[in-house]
Amino acid sequence: MSNHSERGSVTRLPNPSDDNAIVRQALEILEARSRMPEWYVQNADDVKQYLRLRLAAEHGRECMFVLFLDARDGVIDTDLLYQGGFDLGTFKSRVVVQRALACNATGVVFAHNQTDGGEAWGRTDQYLLSRLINALGLVDITVRDYFLVSNEVGVYSFYEHGRI
Repeated sequence: MSNHSERGSVTRLPNPSDDNAIVRQALEILEARSRMPEWYVQNADDVKQYLRLRLAAEHGRECMFVLFLDARDGVIDTDLLYQGGFDLGTFKSRVVVQRALACNATGVVFAHNQTDGGEAWGRTDQYLLSRLINALGLVDITVRDYFLVSNEVGVYSFYEHGRI
């Protein structure tokens, strides 16, 4: 049985600015954990959860995000590589290689979000992934996974689907 005060209460919908503050706070917590030595990538679901929140904070802007990993899959650092319009012609693999070497990474996980999905998106990302695997492979850095993130496909792992 509910009491009188519960019947008279009104459920308020969250304010969008409050939602943004909650998302920012969740990202701060996750990013702080990512810098802690005990945060290790154990499975794709952990990364998917992190990426959903991290890339949602970009408010629909296309971007490329990377996790830099040590030899035991501990997260050394994260970086937003590109934001805004994404063009394969301007994408420089050497920037990624330099950044990975600077933090002494032995592995990387990429995520690319986009407002529109589809087959062309997957083909473009497969080409980009091949470039990254080749460039990073020259300095013994392994691409552990590459995720596509969109409203249409959710979070899609290339590794889980045998594309790496």
